[in-house]
Amino acid sequence: MKDIKHSTTATDEEKENGLMDDSGGIYSPDGKRLLQMSLFGRKSKSYTVKDGTEIICDDAFMGCISLKSIVLPRSVELIGKAPFTIGTEIVSHSDRFAVKDGLLIDLEEKRLIQCISNKEHIEIPGGIESIGDSAFYDCRGLQTIVLPQSIKVIGQAPFHAVNVQSYTDMKIVSHSDKFVVKDGLFIDLEEKRLIRCVSNEKHIVVTDGIVSIDNNAFEGCRSLQSIVLPDSVTAIGECGFVGCESLQSIVLPKSLASIEDWVFSGCKSLQSIVLPNSVTTIGDNAFEGCKSLQTIVLPNSLISIGDIAFARCESVQNIILPNSVTHIGDCAFSGCKSLQSIVLSELVTSIGDRAFAGCESLQTIVLPKSLTSIGDEAFFGCTSLQGIVIPDLVTSIGDSAFADCKSLQTIVVPDSVISIGYGVFTGCISLQSYITI
Repeated sequence: MKDIKHSTTATDEEKENGLMDDSGGIYSPDGKRLLQMSLFGRKSKSYTVKDGTEIICDDAFMGCISLKSIVLPRSVELIGKAPFTIGTEIVSHSDRFAVKDGLLIDLEEKRLIQCISNKEHIEIPGGIESIGDSAFYDCRGLQTIVLPQSIKVIGQAPFHAVNVQSYTDMKIVSHSDKFVVKDGLFIDLEEKRLIRCVSNEKHIVVTDGIVSIDNNAFEGCRSLQSIVLPDSVTAIGECGFVGCESLQSIVLPKSLASIEDWVFSGCKSLQSIVLPNSVTTIGDNAFEGCKSLQTIVLPNSLISIGDIAFARCESVQNIILPNSVTHIGDCAFSGCKSLQSIVLSELVTSIGDRAFAGCESLQTIVLPKSLTSIGDEAFFGCTSLQGIVIPDLVTSIGDSAFADCKSLQTIVVPDSVISIGYGVFTGCISLQSYITI
């Protein structure tokens, strides 16, 4: 486990408990890590990092659009992922960190930390051996990048949030034998990683032998309509296909273990998805906003469905959860307004907050005998739901759990329920029978 005192990752808890200086910077209690800028600090035009600070955490100055100048003290030893906003002037008093031609470089590690200028053409200096995660984040004007022969390592999502139009227009010139562009795909040959798609093709077949698809690899590829991934692929990173608004079909590899967060979010043309039997988890927001998705086939290997996983999948009508599923996250199916029926696994013990909120076509749902709790607003606004039987093991029903279920006529509640939240049946204007057993 990474020593938190030397980590560039700042947790929400750390940020909440951090100490804020007079200029709005939030630091760890020992003053050695700059965690982030507060909302107050983000309005500043200049900021001087405190003497004694050793670490600048990931995304520390994200959203500081007013900030024009930052001064780094000699004490800084480590700078995390994409900490600065494009266009910020960095004044470094450290011999280790320097800005050259708009590139922030760790001279000791020979690492390009971040591009902080919005240049169209970038040539990375010879001698640089690694490129950090999200190094070119938000470089919206980038059109051409030249990699030297010395490059050995490229981090995750190096071109995240580069101008969407530039994704497919962007030209990568590599003088390294390890990193190549082949058929419009930027690939790490040694690690067999697909780092970034720079193709404008509508139909793509990924070469057999590729093992992993990086975070944001196909982000914003608006022309992409179909893609076939080889069975050699075992992992697709977070946001892998986010915003591929023309994507209609994808063949997933049989060896895929999980669907990561946000992978297909915003793929509004995707019509069907069949998950292979190797998949055990579906991450948060994985298919959120896939408005055309009609067919979802879930494998018997599936255990967990994350928060907002299928939210706003407005075309899906029926879903069968395999009996292997034990967890349904908050808002997992919220806003699936065409969903008429869903069969839940007999292993599900809890239904998350707003899990089915706004499923206005949902008429019937059979809750499993294993269920022990129903979250806040779990079925809020399910205006077609007519009746429901609460299983015998349920002990709690959250606030507004069935509020605005205007067609609900009967509900059976067992005496095992010891906690019923506020406004559970508010707006249930058709409710005629409330039975406790």
